[in-house]
Amino acid sequence: MLTSIFDLFFIISIACIFYSARKFYLYYSMNTWIETNAIILSINEETEKVLLSEVASMNYFFPRIQYCYQYGDVTYKSDVVGNDIKSVWMPEFDDFAYPINRNNYFWNNWKEGDSIKIFINPKTPEKSIIVKPINRKDLNYGSFTMLCGVVLLFAWLFLT
Repeated sequence: MLTSIFDLFFIISIACIFYSARKFYLYYSMNTWIETNAIILSINEETEKVLLSEVASMNYFFPRIQYCYQYGDVTYKSDVVGNDIKSVWMPEFDDFAYPINRNNYFWNNWKEGDSIKIFINPKTPEKSIIVKPINRKDLNYGSFTMLCGVVLLFAWLFLT
């Protein structure tokens, strides 16, 4: 029984380390992406309702944007706004339950035909993104997860 607990430490530590390493790789690999302009082909705002508890929920707003850009002599189309939906969605209320002014959303004044800044992967130019950086909370969470993984790995090494 005791051996299986230590094996669980090992498995969890390796999972934490790999999860964090993937987050860091994604963040740092995007630092080489180049900035350019794109033209908005279509833009819509969508809403997702997230349950916060059994009695409370909150709406999160996020854009669906299709855009085209040129790199070299080739024109590309994309609809990637962020790394994931949580990196671009905006809550209905702030941390103190005050409504957030929807005029402050970064896509609020954009419309079809507008020119916007995007980031392109120069190695594979068909990959592009509008909101490049990972959320700072994600990076902190990744650091914490990496630290937990390393601590569990050392616990496994010293206790077995």
